[in-house]
This record gives sequence, C-alpha cells and structure tokens, in this order.
Amino acid sequence: MNMKKLIATALAVVMIFGLVSVGFAATSELPDIEGYEFEAEVRRLASLGVIAGYPDGTFRPEDPVTRAEFAKMIVVMLGLENAANLMKGQAVSFSDVSANHWASGYINVAEMKGVVNGYPDGTFKPEASITYAEALKMILTAMGYLEDGFVVLRWPTTWIIQAAEIGLDEGVEVLADLPITRGEVAKLFDNSLTIPHVKVGEYGFEPAVLREVTIPLVGEYKEYVTFMSKLGIDKVEGIVVDSPELWSNKTGLVEVKFDSDSETFEIEDYEGLLGHAVRVWVKGSKVVGVEDLSTEEIMTGEEFADEEIAIPSDVFVNYVAAKVYKDDQEVYYKSNLIDLEDADEVAVVKSGSKVVALKALMYEDGYVDSTVEYGKTRLDLYLNTGKVSLAGYSVEYGGLVKAFSEIKKNDYVKYIADSDYKKAVVIVERPTYSTYTGKLLGVTFDNKLEFADKVFPCATSVVAKDAKAYVNTPITVYIRDGKVYKIDAAPTTEVLYGVVQAVTQRVVSGNTKVIGKILTADGVVEYQLTGTYDDAKAMVNEVVYAEISGNEATLRTLDLALPFTSVTDFKGVTSVDSTSRTINIINDDPDNKYTYTTDTLWLDAKSSSISSWTTRPVPAYEDDEVILYVDTVKDGSGSRKVVVGVVKQYK
Repeated sequence: MNMKKLIATALAVVMIFGLVSVGFAATSELPDIEGYEFEAEVRRLASLGVIAGYPDGTFRPEDPVTRAEFAKMIVVMLGLENAANLMKGQAVSFSDVSANHWASGYINVAEMKGVVNGYPDGTFKPEASITYAEALKMILTAMGYLEDGFVVLRWPTTWIIQAAEIGLDEGVEVLADLPITRGEVAKLFDNSLTIPHVKVGEYGFEPAVLREVTIPLVGEYKEYVTFMSKLGIDKVEGIVVDSPELWSNKTGLVEVKFDSDSETFEIEDYEGLLGHAVRVWVKGSKVVGVEDLSTEEIMTGEEFADEEIAIPSDVFVNYVAAKVYKDDQEVYYKSNLIDLEDADEVAVVKSGSKVVALKALMYEDGYVDSTVEYGKTRLDLYLNTGKVSLAGYSVEYGGLVKAFSEIKKNDYVKYIADSDYKKAVVIVERPTYSTYTGKLLGVTFDNKLEFADKVFPCATSVVAKDAKAYVNTPITVYIRDGKVYKIDAAPTTEVLYGVVQAVTQRVVSGNTKVIGKILTADGVVEYQLTGTYDDAKAMVNEVVYAEISGNEATLRTLDLALPFTSVTDFKGVTSVDSTSRTINIINDDPDNKYTYTTDTLWLDAKSSSISSWTTRPVPAYEDDEVILYVDTVKDGSGSRKVVVGVVKQYK
C-alpha cells in the first residue's frame, strides 16, 4: 500500500470508457519487456492474440513494425482473423504482394474493410516499416473514421488531431513520418480497446451503439461498439465488494458481486475500485480488463453531512465493511456507532446519479507525550489521548517520518491500528506553535476568536465554547498550526510609557538585580528590570513601553514614527484648546489639528539634542515648538496608539 492520500489518490477515477490496467502472464514469458514502459500493455495485447513474440521467446519492443505485421494486428482487433485465414492464398490487388505471402489473407481483409489503400503506384510495401501517422490512420479507419467525414482533410494533420481528441495517442510521442516501434503499437492498440467506434451521422461522426441495455446497478446504459466487443471477449457486470484498499482483503483478489452471486478475480496491480460498479472483461480464465462504470467524489465528513447524502447499504469504514441501520441512518463499524460527519475523508461512489457506495477514512489522532522502543517487544506511543501499542504490527509510516525511532515529543500523529490484521498506518506531522495575548472581543458562529487586530479559528468547538466565558477579557491563546487549542486568562499587568533616565545594578537578597529609573507623566518611577544589564543600559534616554508585573518591569523600545516630514525640525504651535483637547501645529499637512488624550505623554526637551528630558504636566502652549512621536503597541487590552509629545518652550 502506498501512502498517497489514502482515498483520493489511492484510486483512479477512470472515464466511462477507461480501462483499468491489469497484469498478465508469467515473467518467464517475454523476458525482454520486464520493466519496459509499456509492459502491461504488451502483455494484455499478447493475451488477446493481437501481438506475439518471436520464436526465441523475446518481444523486442524497440523493433519497428512492418506494414504487413500491422495489417495482421488490425484485422485481429476487428475480430476477423477467421476471415483472413479463409482468404489466405487469394490474389491480392497490390502488385508487390503475392497470393502465397504469409500476410496475404490479412492484407486482403484490411483492404476490403478500407483500412489500407496502398500507394499510388499500386504497391503495398509489406516489408516497409509503418510510420506513426500511417498507424494512426489505419486504427482510426478501423474505428469508422472516414476521409470524407472530415471537414478538412490534410495529410497527416487531420488524423493526428483526431487521435488526440479521443485519447488514442496517450503516452505515445513519435514524429509523424518516423517508424513506430512494436511497444508503441501495443500502447496505441491498448488505448483503443474501449474507445467507441463511430459512424457518419447527420451531424458528423457519432458513437456506434452496439445495443442499449439496463444494468441493475447503473440503469439505462448504451453499450458502444469497441475493439473489445469485436474481439468477442466475455464480460460480466457488478459492484466491487472487496479490493486491495488498505488491508481489507486477500492481496491481489478482487470480489465482484453480481446480483445475489459473486465471483472473485485474481488481478495484479488493482486498487481503487472498492464500491464501484464495473464491467469485467474476461477471455477464458484471464481477466483482460476492468471498465469502471462509476465516478467518485472525495469530500470531508463535514462536507458530506452538508450534502445530506442518503447512506447506501454498502459502507466501508477504513475499507472494512460497516453495518448500516437504514431506519435512522446509523453506521456501526466493529460494533461502534460512528458518525460519518466525523470522517477525515468520505468517497461518494456513484453510478450515473445514483449513490451506490460510500468509503470513509477515519483516523485517530493525538500529540506525542513520549515513545518507548525496545526491540520488537516494545513499540509504544504515549499520546495525550492514550497509549498506542504497535508491537507486532506491520506499520507503514507517512508524513515526516519513515520509522518509529524518528517520532518526537509534541509530534502530531494520525493513525489507524487494526488489531484484526495487525497492520497500522502512522502519519506524523510537526506543528508550529505560537501564542497571542489580547482582549477577546467575541466568538463567531463558526468558532473563531476575534481580537482587535487578529482572528483565530479554534481547533475544536470545545475550545470555542470555553472561550465565550472570556469575552471582553484579556486572554492568552496557544496556537498550533494556526488554530487555538488552549486558552488561559492573561496575567494581570500594568502598562506605562516613559523615558529611561538611568540604569544601575543593586544587590537584593544576595542577588545582583538591574534597576531602572523611568520618567513618566506621573513622575520618576523605579523598577527591577528583566533582561541583562547591558541591554537595559542601551535603553537610557529611549522612550519605552513597560509591562509591570509586581515589582518587575519588562522594557520594550517603541518604534516611534513621526507624522512630520522632518525628524529634526520642531513645529510651531499656533493655538491650544484645553476644552476640546486640540492643538494646531504648523506642518506640511493641511489637516494640522491634533487631538490629545490623557494617555499622551508630554515631555520637555531641555536642549535641541533631546538628550535629557523632563515631564511636562500640560501640553504645549501657543508659540511652543513640538514634535509628535506615534506608535501602536499591544497590551492586555488589545492594540493601542501611543503618542509622545516633545515640547520646546518658546524663548
């Protein structure tokens, strides 16, 4: 099992005419194609009798194909090999092909079907290598495409474009006039097996319908003429009730249910069709291919619930069949009642518009507290949700680790551990952590926490519910991968702004402490400072934002910005209104009014160097000069604008 996205990418949703690749033949046959790019296609076409190896047992996939060889292949694809055998020895209309030529019967049939025309000089050139363009034309002609059916016919462009439109050329890239190899021919024929043949209708080429049938699981269904139908291959239709998804079945066996009966097919490299309605093509005892009659849509459990999709009788949880109680739509998996809304992923399988099956992937999860590894006898994960013992399990690791020993504390783990099969999947992620402190303004209906300048989604609805008790209160939130998983009341702190006047060291209770004197609007205060002495000394004469807790202060330098164009020039005050708390300042901004508040810190500049500051009890007077410094800081009550006014008294 590979660890692609365990539903979405473990399956391939095949088009209605797509063919699931199936393995064939023992590896002893055609040994020179083992590992070859088109090995599966070669083996499939060999099992159908369309192509064959050489007497020495090789296939020689890179050898060119002659025109005579290709004529035989196309006649076999048309199901006319018996007719070719009857016409062997008959005169051939091409001057360079004798009646006793080994391919005379095939060339005769191909000509009569209009598949080959030969060259203007009346020759066929049976031993010449067939080009890519010639091969496309012959296959398309055998499928019903006629020269006079195209609006514009220009060799070889018309045929190349048509091949691309129907997907005939998928995986084959050859210049039009170059020889095509045996392996590439096998790929082209394999692509063509289930593509509908056409007829010329009123509006151009139309799919040729073999018959219209009713399939119990699919409903009304048009069965089109294809090379597969012309080969006379038997087919059965039903729904896949067991296939290699995770570990739910016997490896390599696929069980298909037909009405009340079921049949098991052994198919290699088969996955992704659990719950799908399929057509199985069989030749003798060999499975030739599987045609997918279903589509599949992947969604989250919440999206599934929003769609209000009725639960069908076939439900697979972690790819093991779950029992469904139709009356109340409850699903029981291993005797446990589950809600598909909680699934990490739900695959909705449809045949037409009808939902025929659901597949749910449900991980358990948790954060790693510790790990214990001791040989094969101890392989334990201790998560915040409990213990997970993996001893004796076959474990596939995904995400950031490839082995148990790489799992670390605080890793986030998603896992499936099945005691019945002793197999497990463990996917490890390493979350990013952060914190944020601010006043909680509200909790939205979709479980998001709103702050003045931030919005955080909650990891669970429980966290959001707990948060509602803190609305309009400063809190600290703990964030993991962008989502809040924990909430604490913010520590009570006092906030002040000022200028650091001096920093000293003092021995307190036998320990050296850093002491700072801070000039504030209320006078000089003294606090024990956090951080180092050198860091604090660097803040002398700086305007700071201080968080006070007890007798300790944590200082942060404000990133003060000037609203003026010049850093050095003071601006003249033209008027002051103490009632409205506004001052008019001569500056380059036409809107030169500034409204001050009680939070504004006014400082006196003793000199133009502003190296020494004192507090000022009132704002500037008329004719004074000021500089306004502005910054926005975050404290326990949210975001806050800080304004510091530096005043030079008029002289």
